[in-house]
Amino acid sequence: MGVQDAMQNGQADVSTTTAAGEGPRAGGGGGMPTWMKFLSLGAGLVFLASFSMLVMYPGMAGGPKWTPPPKTALSSDFDGEPLLVGSFNLVNQNGDDVNELLLYKHVTIAAFVFSNCPLACPTITTQMKMLQDSLSDTQVRFTAFSIDPANDSPAVLKAWGERLRVNWETWSFVTERHPISSAGPAHTVRQIYTENLKAHLATDPKERIAVKSAGDPSVTMDNIVHPFELYLLGPKGEVLAKYAANRQEDIDALRVRAREADALLRGIRGGGDAGKPSGK
Repeated sequence: MGVQDAMQNGQADVSTTTAAGEGPRAGGGGGMPTWMKFLSLGAGLVFLASFSMLVMYPGMAGGPKWTPPPKTALSSDFDGEPLLVGSFNLVNQNGDDVNELLLYKHVTIAAFVFSNCPLACPTITTQMKMLQDSLSDTQVRFTAFSIDPANDSPAVLKAWGERLRVNWETWSFVTERHPISSAGPAHTVRQIYTENLKAHLATDPKERIAVKSAGDPSVTMDNIVHPFELYLLGPKGEVLAKYAANRQEDIDALRVRAREADALLRGIRGGGDAGKPSGK
């Protein structure tokens, strides 16, 4: 077979394939080769991807770039979903019902403590009292949740606050409703502390401590191990930041941040009186 015959046969094959697969074409052309079809498809996909990127990210084309909103004293220090104290139904040092609304519409410095604590809690509550004194010209609140409701009755917490000489206008101790049922403590505060706020809490049966309210040194309990932490809460009970109560630089930073957050919150709300918790 000569070259000319082969070319004629090849053209005949192409024409036959076109006729069988795609139908006749005007002008007798053989159609677009497969490799060109793939090339055209690829170019189209690249164009669509580039166009989509320019639409979603205009800064790539020299347009205005998206930037996250600036951090303020009311912004959380934590990425992702904020840690929330969440809902609760407890009682304060007067035995009055309190719930999560106690924390709303204010900046709050909060702690998780218990009255028989031998080391961490005296430091935490003393620092809270000093912060209360230095922030007395603000509307910052102070809330101490008891992690030992079995021993921390409202009366015990009230006496603790009196020894600290707290200002009850802005300070609340919070515990479970008393008397604790025979089924045992509801542990609402412990659930808030460990589950909502992701804090470490453990009892140490090897370290027995005195139950001060019993008035008998032979009455003891397992020590409760927990961090030296103070929480700065926003106006919805969200955690803005955590501070170490046994580090003075943290306490100084907390004082400044709480004052700034309070001023910013009052400015956002138009400078109106945010109100004060019921106290004495």
